[in-house]
Amino acid sequence: MAFIALFLIFRFVSISNNISLQRGIVRSVSATEHNDIVIELENDSFYYINRGMESEINYEWFQNYLPGHEIELYIQNEHLFGSNSNRIVEVSINDSCIYKK
Repeated sequence: MAFIALFLIFRFVSISNNISLQRGIVRSVSATEHNDIVIELENDSFYYINRGMESEINYEWFQNYLPGHEIELYIQNEHLFGSNSNRIVEVSINDSCIYKK
C-alpha cells in the first residue's frame, strides 16, 4: 500500500514539473467531436484543451477573439504512444491568464 502511495506522489511531482511554455500567434480555434478545444498557431503547431467544451470556457470568445493575437500556452509534457500530447494547462494573453486547468 505504501508503494502505491509513493508511486502516486512521485508521479504527481514528475508531471507537475513537466510544463513547457509555447508562444505564438493564433491561426485558428476549433472544437473536436470529443469536446476538446484545439488552438492552432501560425507555425503550424496544434495544442488542445482536454474536454474544453465541457468546461466554463467561452468557446465563441476564444474562436472569435484569439485568432491573430499572440498568446502563451503552458503545455503538459506527457508522452503518449511515442509522441507528445500537447495538452494545454494554461492560456495567457497580454500577461493575463484566460484559462487554467
